[in-house]
Amino acid sequence: MIGDSQNPLMATVIGLAILVMGGIGVGTVVDLRLNHSEENFGLKEEIEQNTVTLADLREHRRIVEQRWEETHVPTLDHDDLLASMETKLRALDRTIESIEQTRATHEEAISKLEADFLGYRAKHRNSVRNGLVGQSLDTLVLRDGKRYAKVTLKGFGTDWMEIRHEHGGARVAFRDLDDAWRARIMWNPDDEVVATPAAPQPVPAPIETPAAPSNSPEADDAVPPTDRDQEIQSARRNFQVSKLMLRQATEALDEARRGAAGNRRSPSNTLETWEERIAKLQRVETARSAAHEQARAELVRVAPNDPLLYQP
Repeated sequence: MIGDSQNPLMATVIGLAILVMGGIGVGTVVDLRLNHSEENFGLKEEIEQNTVTLADLREHRRIVEQRWEETHVPTLDHDDLLASMETKLRALDRTIESIEQTRATHEEAISKLEADFLGYRAKHRNSVRNGLVGQSLDTLVLRDGKRYAKVTLKGFGTDWMEIRHEHGGARVAFRDLDDAWRARIMWNPDDEVVATPAAPQPVPAPIETPAAPSNSPEADDAVPPTDRDQEIQSARRNFQVSKLMLRQATEALDEARRGAAGNRRSPSNTLETWEERIAKLQRVETARSAAHEQARAELVRVAPNDPLLYQP
């Protein structure tokens, strides 16, 4: 009976012990979990604070770097910038030079095409006019109403047409022909080249005499040239140059006339005819003659007794 009564008591004690130990274990576990949660919370707050601090530091660093670039980098890179600009300028100069060369090549090609076209047009025009030589017309009526009867075409000049009619011969200017005949001989008023003054040629510098030494009497008595003396010297130079240019134009015209005498072929190395060359040289001679007369008049005005005026 005693053994039976002790067993329940022992069981009760053992059960209480187990309960106490279980409570202690559960409390320990709970305390550990609470401590871990607090530590996690503290770590999270610290991480968030560190994140904010890191962002502030990064922004501060960005501002410092920006200020550095604005203040120090341009100064440090000044030489590099200059070298880069010089390189770009040299490249730009090369580009401009290449463009200029291309433009010059194109202009040369255009000039050649224009010359070829003018040459072809001149040959075709001459062929058409040569085909009309020898033709007979009952009448030829000009723009002003003048009438020629029994007309035979004898030939063509640069701006005229030679005919034979019942009362003799005549030269009819192209400008006097009616529109039908102008079109037939391929002529229009724009073809007439207005004579223009020759392009100014460089004036040779006067021969300067050596200056007298500074210790000579001539140097002490030297008088600077006056405005009138300079005007006379300029007039003399212009007179001599214009005379030389006129002589060259006259010689070229005479040579062209000799080359055209009895020669139906065009001049060598050109597309123009002898008649066109002679007409062009005549215009040049006329312009240079006018320039020479103007230079003579100026020299007569400033120095009427100058010996240059009486030289052949």
